[in-house]
Amino acid sequence: MSRRRVTPWLDLALLLGILCVGFALRTYLLGAQNLWWDEGLAVWAVRKGLVGMTLWTASDVHPPLFFWGLFALTRVAGEGEFAARFPSVIYGLLTIPLAYQLGRRLVGRRVGLLAALLVALSRFHVWWSQEMRMYMLAGLLGTASLYFMVRWWQQERDGAPRAWRGLIPYVLASAGALYTLYLSILIIVVQNAFLLIAGLQRPAAERWRVWRRWLVGQVITALLFVPWLLLALPRMQTWSTSEPFRFASFIRLYLTALTLGISTHVERYTWLVGLFALLCVAGALLAWKRGQGDARRALLLLALCLGLPPLAVYFLTMPRGLFYSPHVEARYLLPFAPPFYLLLAWS
Repeated sequence: MSRRRVTPWLDLALLLGILCVGFALRTYLLGAQNLWWDEGLAVWAVRKGLVGMTLWTASDVHPPLFFWGLFALTRVAGEGEFAARFPSVIYGLLTIPLAYQLGRRLVGRRVGLLAALLVALSRFHVWWSQEMRMYMLAGLLGTASLYFMVRWWQQERDGAPRAWRGLIPYVLASAGALYTLYLSILIIVVQNAFLLIAGLQRPAAERWRVWRRWLVGQVITALLFVPWLLLALPRMQTWSTSEPFRFASFIRLYLTALTLGISTHVERYTWLVGLFALLCVAGALLAWKRGQGDARRALLLLALCLGLPPLAVYFLTMPRGLFYSPHVEARYLLPFAPPFYLLLAWS
């Protein structure tokens, strides 16, 4: 049997092994802790019934998709800690093969496998895979949106027949992400920035063809989200729980949460986190120097993913008088974590 025929089966076997490890970590002591405040609030919300719950989320700070899923689950499996948290386990588990696929498309199979392993072992990712909150679902759908965007763009670039069909799963994943967490809009902002920059490097005819089709996908995604905005915007409250937060402290929290899964007393781990950051920067610079074309565009996409969303999260959590202004929390960064593990794997 040739090496080319063996490799897909080897990748599948390794990925299944990684998934088993990830599943074991995410289900270990899953129901051991009582529901905490936000989890209990979610259970309280689904007890209001489908309509009452939807109207409540419209006046709260999150869209309804996660709550709709939780409503259906509790009708079947009850409100026990293990059962209510188990969907987050599945969302986290499904993110692992998506990280592999994204890494394989952007860099190669080895980087994809290592990225999947890092996601599976990530303390930060495991932590929120055991919480009955919407952040893991948002991370799954955001990663899916990013993957489907990359796949569609590569098909368009290569002139694949009927490549436009690749926008269908992209639109569904992107709309789902928006219906899960408002911050998911940042993933779409990153995608638009990337395609704008990447398109400028292509011939004019190809560039405008890709941009036109992309614009159609963006319009459809927006139209799918408009009904929720029409319901939520008149009900959305203006209040703030945030306090001024130094940017340097935010960056330290961001990097410590991603690398070590720790969000308290982060100043104790500055030197260790600095080593991870140095590894990523050095690896990215080396890959940029050695790489051409596709490799540099992959680095551009990862840099945008790791730069724009955290900056936006920081400014959105600053005190202001419009809509909801929350505390800076590590969990807001979770949907943007897979690109970090991909860059770390590449480095």
